[in-house]
Formats: sequence, C-alpha cells, structure tokens
Amino acid sequence: MIQASGLIARKGQAIAATGRSSDLEAFLGIQNPGDRLQDDFLYSHGPLRKKLLLVFALLCAQVCVGQGYFNAPLNGNSAGEQDWTGTDQFFPGLHLGPVFFNQPGTLLANQFPGATFDAQVNACIQAVVDRGGGICDATGLTSKQTILSEIDVGTRTMSAITGNQISVTLLLSPFLHANVNFNSAGACAFKILSESRLIGTGSGITHSAIVGSSGSASMASLVCTDYAAASGQYVAIQGLQLSNSAGGTFTKGLMFIDNTFDASSVRDVLVSNSPNSSLLHVEATCCATVFQNVVLDCSSIAGCIPLQIDSLLGDLQPVLETIFLGISVNHPGAGKSNIQVTHTLPSGLTPCSFSVFGLYMESGSTDTTTPLVNIDSCMSAQFNGVTAQFRSPSSTAVAFHVTHASVSGFIPSLVVTNFQYQNSPIVFPYPAINDTTSGAVDTNVFTDNQGVLVSYMGGQNAATSITFPETGPPTGTKAFDVCRGTSSHTIMCSMSGLPAKALSQTIASGTSSMATGTIGAGRCVAPVTTAASGVATTDAISWSFNAAPGTGYGSVTGSGLNIQPYVTSGNVNFVVCNPTAGSITPAAAILNWRVTR
Repeated sequence: MIQASGLIARKGQAIAATGRSSDLEAFLGIQNPGDRLQDDFLYSHGPLRKKLLLVFALLCAQVCVGQGYFNAPLNGNSAGEQDWTGTDQFFPGLHLGPVFFNQPGTLLANQFPGATFDAQVNACIQAVVDRGGGICDATGLTSKQTILSEIDVGTRTMSAITGNQISVTLLLSPFLHANVNFNSAGACAFKILSESRLIGTGSGITHSAIVGSSGSASMASLVCTDYAAASGQYVAIQGLQLSNSAGGTFTKGLMFIDNTFDASSVRDVLVSNSPNSSLLHVEATCCATVFQNVVLDCSSIAGCIPLQIDSLLGDLQPVLETIFLGISVNHPGAGKSNIQVTHTLPSGLTPCSFSVFGLYMESGSTDTTTPLVNIDSCMSAQFNGVTAQFRSPSSTAVAFHVTHASVSGFIPSLVVTNFQYQNSPIVFPYPAINDTTSGAVDTNVFTDNQGVLVSYMGGQNAATSITFPETGPPTGTKAFDVCRGTSSHTIMCSMSGLPAKALSQTIASGTSSMATGTIGAGRCVAPVTTAASGVATTDAISWSFNAAPGTGYGSVTGSGLNIQPYVTSGNVNFVVCNPTAGSITPAAAILNWRVTR
C-alpha cells in the first residue's frame, strides 16, 4: 500500500506541478485525440487534472518501479522511505517524492546504515522489534554480500499485545549470495527465534537465497533455531541454499533445527558439501514439525552426514512425531550413513518417533559396507515410499540397519513400506533391512527379484509372523534364499537358485496317553484316537515319548511293544501291538505328536 502523503515531495513539489501530459500519453499509448481517456487527461484543468495525475502516480508507482521507469535515490529520507524520480528514458523530471513500497510494519533493510549485510539487516530487525514486530525486507540486498556477525531473526522480548515473543519475518532476495566469514563458538549466521520466520523465496529451491561460508569460518551453524531456549519454539524457514564447500567448521551442522513445536516448518531447502559435519541436524523436534522439499548432498566429502536425527541426554524432549515430506538424501562421506538416528534417553522416558513420506537416497561414491539408514534405539521410525541406489556393484551394505546399542533395554520398531532399489548395479534379490534388535522378526529382510520390498514391520511392536504374497513359486539366485506364497496357500522357497520347494506347516499338535492293559502275544489293541482339528488324510504325523519309555516299550534285546501312528480326517491314531511270544503289560506312556503338511 502506497501512502498518499508520500506522493508530495518534501520540497513542496507536487506531482501536478511537474507531471507532463506527453509522458502520460506516451506511457498509456493514447494516439487518437478523440479518445475519451485522452480527453480526460489532456483537456482537464485544475482539481480534475490533479486528481487524474494522482491516480496515475498511484498506479504507476505499483507497476513501474523496478522496471526502469523510476530511480530511487536516498535523498536523506527516513529508513524504509524512498524518493522516486523519473528516469531519463521514462518520465524525465516526474518526481513522486518519498514513497513507501511496503506493507505497514515492513522496513527495507537496504535503507539502514551498515557496511555489511549483517549490519544493515540487524539494524532493520531491531527497528522492527522496536515497532512491536513486523517484516524486515532484505530483498533489496542482492548479489554478493558479506556476513561478519550473527543475525538474530526475532527476539526473546515478549509482545505486550500477544503475550508471545515479538514476531519478526526476514525476507531474503532469491538473488542473494551471502558469504559468512566470522568465528564465534555457538553462533549461527542466521538464528531464528520463536514466533519468527526466515524466507528466502516463495517456492522451490533452484531460485532461492544462497548462503555459503569461507574456509576460516567457525561457529555452530549457518542457520539454526534458538537452541539455548528454555522452551519449545515456533519457527518457519523457507527457500535457502546452504553450502560449506570452502571447508569452514560447524559444530552443530550447516542447519541445526532444535526444540521446535507444533507445525514449525523447514521447506524448499538445499544443503550441500560440509566436511566433518552434518548437513541437516535435527534434535528435540516435536509435534508435527515438518521438513518438506529438502535436498541434502554431501558429494562424498569426508566426514559428511546428510541427515542427523538425535534425541540425547539433556534435550528438552526427544524427537517426537517429526515429519519429513519429499526429501532427497545423498552421497555421505565414507563410513557415514545417509541418515543417522541416535537415541540415548533412558528407556523409561518418552521414546523418539518420526515419519518419512517420500525418500530418495544414493550411496557414497566408494563406500560399499555402510548402511544408508542407521537407526540406534529410536522406538518408532516409519518410512513410506523409499527409493535407494547403490553406486558400486560390489556393495554389501543394506538400506536400513536397526540396533539398540545406545539403550540396551530399549527395542526400536521399524516400519518400511513401498521400498525399492533403483538403477543399482547389484543382483536381486538383495537384502534391504538388517534388524539386529532382540525383538526383530528377521535379522535380514530381502527384496524380491525386482529389487522391491512391499512392507516390513519389525521391533518391539512387530507382529510374530511374516506375510508372503501369494504370487507363485519364487525363482532364486545363487547365494540368496527366497520364499513366496502360492495360490494353494503354501509357502515355497528357492534355496540359492535351486528349484522352489514347499515348506512344511504344522496343522495340529498335542499329546495322547497309551493304555496300560495287558496285551497278549501277537496281538494289537484298539487304537488310541485323539481329535486333531484340520488334519487331512494326506498329512504326515511325527511323535515321541514325553519321558523315558517304561516297561514293555523296548529292551536291550530290541523286543517289546510297537506303536503304529496314522491320521484320519480330524484325528490322530496310535495302535500298540505285541509281536513277541508272551504277554506284555506296558507301563503308562504319554506321546507328544505333531501333524504337518
């Protein structure tokens, strides 16, 4: 909104006194003298003419500024206010006077004094805070800029109106290329405090503000939240590209998001190339904090971890119900995982939990053994829609490794759905998950021969069975064993490429007590029959004594009673016969039996 008072020059020069109708005619494209609009402009006099010129100035100020029609010298105006004067090419001499091109509560950072980007922006933010909150618009600071001290986006000062921290929004130009060059332990180039926002672009990451570091820079992070705050924060960060190609030192990662609460968000961010640190470090985030459209790429630089998720002793809270939507996490340094999850809070406290929807990963250029995702003691980790790519045909790594090394009494739970290996020079089936927790259903979980794993659930809350889709007998590969269900409701397995064979399944099991009456020579007694639900005549039975056999059931000479088992529909049967020449009175005996198919 342009303030009307800004349309009159301080020197008392009104637009009506300096505006030229020929300029208006040329700009509006009026060529026909009989045109009504031209009549209004060219043949009006006095107040009407001034009103039309005022309307024109208002319209042109909104569409012509930044198009070369007007220049904006400072002319000693107050911060955020600009004098607009027609250029030599357009409206020469037409002077709009001081004009505010911003919303109420918005100040322009390039109108504040300072030799560096941080000096001007910090002065702008302080002025916004002094006004009780608003917007510091730094989009006028473009191209190469230098940051020599921390920029605090926001304040811990409480608003008398809202009762919360005073809210500040810092807008950065998508054409900004800032270089951070200072040393301060615990500092960040941009620190976003609660109730505040850092916005580098409206959408996407390819057209966004760039923040890089010098090789001598040393601090906590390029961008961080107020991690020393005593309570949770509400922040928004959007439209940034962060890089540490020069090799500065960042103790908490290039971007450190900590202690955030409900619906805080990080969107449209690209972070890359930082030796011996993480790119995105997430710690103690809670309550649907969202990371969306995030690209992390270490370029296989030594010591670089693309995504680090921590719940550590001393944290305000664990990582809890944190959400990642559409993230690409690639090329960690050798010996590092694409995603490292660590939970060291005692098992009696609230466990960590997070969900990932839409994940793409590529391994490092030379590492063939480190898992892409390493999860240590986090109770609930869910991955939905995952594509992974190994870059070496000799890789023996897995996509997911789960353990509870940090908290021995804590058993994590991993859920993976719709996983696939893509464009990987490895032979399928191939292991996707290595779950070494004590509650795991399977230590190693393989894909099918297309590199796909439909679903997996393991750990503390896992079911006690595995579901096999009934897609027919599998075709195995040497050194891999693969199983599938069939339409006849059996499970068939191919072992190391051999033809698939059906696995046996237990239909029924139980015990039967044998009779103790005397059995004459060469005689058999009536069968002992025990109900066994589901048993068919095509099934097989196996049995054994439940204790050492007593009198009558064998001797050192091999003579004694014989037991003949067989199945009938829904039953198991045991017939005892005496093949000897004399009568035998057997001791009590109980048989354990099992029917398989």
